[in-house]
Amino acid sequence: QALIPESAAAQSSLAEVMMNGVPTRPQKMVTHNWGNLFRDLVAAICADALGEEEYSQVAFMLDHDFHKLEQLLRKMGRLSLTYWVCA
Repeated sequence: QALIPESAAAQSSLAEVMMNGVPTRPQKMVTHNWGNLFRDLVAAICADALGEEEYSQVAFMLDHDFHKLEQLLRKMGRLSLTYWVCA
């Protein structure tokens, strides 16, 4: 539900909306299980972007200080990394 509104108007994938319709090759591919927490998936991706070996601290930041995490990713120049998330 959180992602559909971002791409509904364009009737396209969220990736197309985020990349302004420009075909973009992902730098990394991630697989997941829908039985796990979505927060943990996002935390694992962010931890990878930050070069961390585990994601628990990032998961904590997602829950308690999202803006600090976003600032850290921005400061490190990691917001432009591209990931393909496959179910």
